[in-house]
Amino acid sequence: MAEFFERAHEYGVSPDLDCHDSVIRHLLKGDKIESATAVLGHMRKHGPTPSTKTFSLIVDWYCGKDNIEKAVEVLEEMTKAGTPPNVVTLSPLVFAYARQGDLTNATAWVKKMREKYNVEPNIVTYNALLVAYEKRGDYPSVWELFMELTQTHKIAPNRATFKIVLELCLKLKQRERGMHYIGLMEAKEEETPYLKELARKIEDLTEDYQYPSGIGQITL
Repeated sequence: MAEFFERAHEYGVSPDLDCHDSVIRHLLKGDKIESATAVLGHMRKHGPTPSTKTFSLIVDWYCGKDNIEKAVEVLEEMTKAGTPPNVVTLSPLVFAYARQGDLTNATAWVKKMREKYNVEPNIVTYNALLVAYEKRGDYPSVWELFMELTQTHKIAPNRATFKIVLELCLKLKQRERGMHYIGLMEAKEEETPYLKELARKIEDLTEDYQYPSGIGQITL
């Protein structure tokens, strides 16, 4: 595919950045990573200059294959080229580690996003962590992270966030906490038919289940 662009240049045709990005996206959908990186290399040599989006496509593909080492290599190549990463570039690294259940590295990358790259994680980034904590059975960390993202970082939860915490409240039979989240959800007008059904089931709970040693039950 890089040869195609070289031939185009020979004929005085200069495909623009969007054209190159579209080709890379198409190649990655077919898992043709070598061809995609060849196009990237051609762009760096002949132009147009790869954008944050261009590099992000390849970082995301590697993360989707759980090849975090290669994703980081592309990220380093990107920063050396003077192209700044954004939340779309960096979040897949958090997703990959969270998907593997490696919350130590997942949370480390959230910190690195802010401190090294000056990029603010978004609600999608945090939702991946919430899901990972829930799957691991670390319920206090779910509640603590929800408070961190909403109160410390002032990030608005979305429907996916409310789905995570409301399903967990129902699972743990925590009516009081669930009603708190339901109030937040209604205030933000993030309700869906499924979320309304979750809310109804939580409202029908008679009392909170008392977990030994405070498991799953911490201050709102």
